[in-house]
Amino acid sequence: MKNYFRNDFTSMSFLVSSLLIIMVILSACGSPTTAATTESEVAQVAETTTASSAATPEDSAATDLPTAEAQVAPASSVSYSKDVFPIFEASCIKCHGVEKVSRGLDLTSYEKTMTGSVKGPVVLPGDADNSLLVKLSVEGKMPKQGAKLTPEQIEVVRNWVIQGAPNN
Repeated sequence: MKNYFRNDFTSMSFLVSSLLIIMVILSACGSPTTAATTESEVAQVAETTTASSAATPEDSAATDLPTAEAQVAPASSVSYSKDVFPIFEASCIKCHGVEKVSRGLDLTSYEKTMTGSVKGPVVLPGDADNSLLVKLSVEGKMPKQGAKLTPEQIEVVRNWVIQGAPNN
């Protein structure tokens, strides 16, 4: 037990020393770090590190992993009529609405899109990862004919679904 604390203290000392050296180098190079950095700020960093190292593995697992919402938070609001429908119109409607309605999926309107296909809903509002429309686009399985959706187009549709697939 005594050895464990010695190693932990040694690691902490190394960390604090490393931070001080880095700060000195950065201030000598003219970086935005100012000379106003004090030992108390270094002590705060050391305390934060000590507190996080004292946490149990369960605590750290719960706080270190970002939530799904944080990973996929869209930058701005996506409009169905202005952003999503034009993608459907250019790449999807030929097989899903105008010339035919493949697999029962009609993408010619918001209401028909939300109705889904013969397999059921293809859009699960708020759940892009489990929405068939997004999954098949990401996997490159749709559209079957013509050019695949670009990553930017897929991201627009994905963000629309994440935002709850509003009719806006």
